[in-house]
Amino acid sequence: MYGLLTGMGLPAIRATLMLAVLTAALVLKREKDLVNSILLAGLLILILSPAALFSASFQLSFIAVTALAELVPRLPMPDILKSDAGQEEEWRRWLRRAYQFICASWLVTLYTAPIGLYHFHRLTPAGLFANLLVVPLVCFLVLPAGLLALCLSPLSSALAGFVLTIGSLGLAIVVKLAGELSSVPWAAIWPGTPRAWQVALVYVLLWIPFTESRLRWRACLLVSGIFVLLVSWTTPGALLTSEQSELRVTYLDVSQGNSAVVELPGKRALIIDGGGFYGSQFDVGRHVVAPYLWHRRIRRLEAMVLSHPHPDHFRGLPFIATHFHVKQFWYNGVSIDDPDFKELMNTLARNNVRCLGPGQLPFCQNLGGVQVQVLHPRPGFYRNSTGSTDRQLNNLSLVLRLNYRNTSFLFPGDIEKQGEYQLISYPELSPVDVLLAPHHGSRTSSSVELLRKLKPGVVVFSVGAGNRFHLPATQVLERYQGLGVRSYRTDRHGAVTICTDGDVIRVETFLTGED
Repeated sequence: MYGLLTGMGLPAIRATLMLAVLTAALVLKREKDLVNSILLAGLLILILSPAALFSASFQLSFIAVTALAELVPRLPMPDILKSDAGQEEEWRRWLRRAYQFICASWLVTLYTAPIGLYHFHRLTPAGLFANLLVVPLVCFLVLPAGLLALCLSPLSSALAGFVLTIGSLGLAIVVKLAGELSSVPWAAIWPGTPRAWQVALVYVLLWIPFTESRLRWRACLLVSGIFVLLVSWTTPGALLTSEQSELRVTYLDVSQGNSAVVELPGKRALIIDGGGFYGSQFDVGRHVVAPYLWHRRIRRLEAMVLSHPHPDHFRGLPFIATHFHVKQFWYNGVSIDDPDFKELMNTLARNNVRCLGPGQLPFCQNLGGVQVQVLHPRPGFYRNSTGSTDRQLNNLSLVLRLNYRNTSFLFPGDIEKQGEYQLISYPELSPVDVLLAPHHGSRTSSSVELLRKLKPGVVVFSVGAGNRFHLPATQVLERYQGLGVRSYRTDRHGAVTICTDGDVIRVETFLTGED
């Protein structure tokens, strides 16, 4: 009944199956074993849904309950809390229960941390204290109130409503406590995403103290394992991967916005725009861009580039500036009166990141064998545009061109026809192999003149599924198709990755694989 009421999520299915197995053992007068019931519940779930093995819910649920069943009984009990041979004092019994509850809570938090870090890219030290307060409230107030109200509702809706009010009060306290604890500086740590073998190694290290081997052997194994873990974490590129000789550009799916990660030969990287949403608190940098960087083992950025100060390009950057080592910040020199943009600039200042506008950026520089050109805006074209319209800001987009041997990429930001005509007038502009569609494929961009000048072989549209602007525009798509350009869209293909050795281009898409 409880499982059905809760929607039969994986933790509820696990609990239901475990209880059913233990109940059957009692009814059949067979020996009951908690660990075996856990394993049987896991087996039944995997038979029904093998893919559940790779879900965070399955892994966290079974690791938590296994730690409770197998490890909590092995924890040492202080002498002062042990039962006497005679009559036991009440205070000792309550202290022992409190000790066991705290140990169980902290042990579960510790053992679920590696899986949480792997899936959610962060550690939450605040959980050590939050769970001690939240779990009793939920277990002994919120949940019982909900179930009791459900039972009372056929008899008296007023009484059921009263009980629900009490439960909702407990829930409000839970939310308040969680909010207060999450606001402290140490509440969450973002060390990056471990590899699967590193997670497995952590669990081996966590299991060693509970083995019955000699203390010296346990100490040696722990020290060796921790050393391997620290070395692999701090120097992943030097020890675990070969030197990268390709240029790898990934256009991330940040919905209706732009963000591209450029991995240069020699393990250096830069990011061009950070995505973001208008009028939304969803942090694209935290939930999309940063996890990808951690997945690629990128912790340092040669440059963080902002094409122009519009929310769909910069709102994901503050998180990146805070949690990654950024060497330089490139932008078009334009500042706007926006709290999020001010937060970005303040974050860069606090982290001593050098900010370079068109006047300070060299026209051409070499980064890891890749020639990076700043085509637009030229210092003479720049003007202080604090009060500019959206169209003026679009046309002031920082336009970058990347040349790697015989292959070239162009990142035009959101330039529209006025900016495109200015770009065409520059003698340095020449054909490119890969083009990020200007202004997400808007009909005010991708002019025929620009496309004839660039002659791109591949175009990538960074757009959101079902976006309210209806981008990319139909006439723009037809324009590219008429020129025989291969088109990719983040709303249909997911993240689009283009790798090249300087001669051959290879396209990989998250949803459809390699092309």
